[in-house]
Amino acid sequence: MIPLALQRSLTALRLTLAVMIAWLSVPTAFPDAAALASPHAGLGGFLRVLASVEMVAAALLLVPALVGLAAWTLIAVFAVAIGVHVLHGEYRVATLAIYLAATVVVLTARAPRGPRRVTLPEPQAPTATT
Repeated sequence: MIPLALQRSLTALRLTLAVMIAWLSVPTAFPDAAALASPHAGLGGFLRVLASVEMVAAALLLVPALVGLAAWTLIAVFAVAIGVHVLHGEYRVATLAIYLAATVVVLTARAPRGPRRVTLPEPQAPTATT
């Protein structure tokens, strides 16, 4: 059983991560709303799709039943983003690495899934009463 204070902290991390990731991916998903001079302008549609997937996964992170799907999707998105940055010679990926680590923590701390084991009490032998 996770202590209540830790459970609240992990919930706060999950909600903060979801809101911030969604918020920060808006300029990439909708470049018209962002500054016209983007350092990633050459990747065009690929980045828009990646940022859109990131936004949807961040929104799904708000739904406790979908945390697993959302977290795995975000892990994949962050891994691809880190790879794209490194391939383009941009080695300052610390922020993405922190998002990736926080997502792994959220994934690890989610409620367990699957059937729950129910243990029945052992039947006791009848005792002789006189």
